[in-house]
Amino acid sequence: MRLFWLNALVGVVATILLMVGPWTVSVPIRLTEALVLLAGLAAMLLANPAVSAPR
Repeated sequence: MRLFWLNALVGVVATILLMVGPWTVSVPIRLTEALVLLAGLAAMLLANPAVSAPR
């Protein structure tokens, strides 16, 4: 259940930042945009094992 909430939090933060920030995603995507999206994905994937590890 914690994994769900972590993923939900990351998704909500990303959505809010895209809505209120000066960021956009171009077609075709620019290198800087791709790097930001990949960094967010990496952060979420790295956080998943941390919260789902057995105690």
